This record gives sequence, C-alpha cells and structure tokens, in this order.
Amino acid sequence: MGLIEVIASVVMLGILLPGVAYLFVFSQSVLRSNQARSEGIQVAEDIKQVLEYRSQTQDIADLNRLAIVEINDSVTLDEATQMRRDHLIIDNTGIQYESKNLPLYGEVPIEETDGDKGEFLRKISYTKEKALPESLNTRENQLYMGNYLTWSKEKKTYEPTPYLVRIDVEDRDKRIEEAVNLEIGVWDERTGSKLYSTVYKWAVKF
Repeated sequence: MGLIEVIASVVMLGILLPGVAYLFVFSQSVLRSNQARSEGIQVAEDIKQVLEYRSQTQDIADLNRLAIVEINDSVTLDEATQMRRDHLIIDNTGIQYESKNLPLYGEVPIEETDGDKGEFLRKISYTKEKALPESLNTRENQLYMGNYLTWSKEKKTYEPTPYLVRIDVEDRDKRIEEAVNLEIGVWDERTGSKLYSTVYKWAVKF
C-alpha cells in the first residue's frame, strides 16, 4: 500500500469513527428510552390492578370521598379543594392535614395492618416538598405526584423507584354511582419526561 493510500485510509477513519460513535451512543439512548417506557407501562398497569382489587374494599374509597361523591353544580369550590377533587390518592402519605392534625378533606386513613385483610400493599409514596425535575415542579405535582414503590425482601421495607405517578380524575360517570374516569400518568423522575398514560374507569363496588 502506498503512502497516498495510507493517508487516505487514515482520513476515512477520521471521518467514519465519530459517526460510528454517534450511532452507538444514539442506539444506547434509544434502548434506555424504550426500557423506561416499558417499565412505565408496567407501573401504570400495576396501579390499575391495585385499583381494581381495592374497588371491592372501602379503604381507597374512604381516602377519596371528595373525589368520588357528586357535588351540585351550584356549589363553588376554592382552588385547593377543586385540585384535591381532581386527583385520586392511594396511600396515607397523600393526606393533607389541617392545624388540628385532622385530614383536610375528610380522608379516612387506611389501616395498614388489618386482622381480616392482612398488610396493606403500598404502591405510591407522596412525599411532600420533594425535589422534582424543574419541568414537573408545580404545586399540583408536589401534592399529588408520588414515587412508585417496590418491596425489598432483603431490607423488608418499601423502596422508592425513579418512576413518578399521578392519578387524575378526568370526570365522573353520572350513570354509575361512585364511578370516576381516571388518567394514570407515569413520569421519569430523572428526566421529567412522561413515559406513559392510560385511562381507566374506576367504580367502587363494595
């Protein structure tokens, strides 16, 4: 191989290698994004299963009476009360308290240990004043967005995951008593990007 061919080969490598490196990085990014979305779907489906099961018991319903009951259209709610009415919570950590340490919106806390039902399986932790990505850092999300939880067998405790969940009440089905149409959204806590959302009709059946 002559000197000209060697120089040409070096130049070509110099042109091609950055492109190959970019493609590798891009493919890894796509794989991570697809994996995160797949896990986001699993989180949303798990929340739906919990709601389906808990629709036959009273605990989640008693935690969300304001969101479930019909209110006459002539009644005007303040902004904070309307915001609470527009969201479903599924864990005691989502309860807001007034100065007398009573639930602000009439929530009945869940008995986490019940002689008949056993241990309550927690799924979301609503930690107030948590550090959210800038794009998600709103008062609404501070109150009604929580970390999806998994159970650690080794530590025997719940551990937060990097997936954030918010359950919005889209509207109420007036044809069915105590039925609400929900949107279950899942976000990546690390990036603030929305991974998945699904709609679900939740009807209290107990």
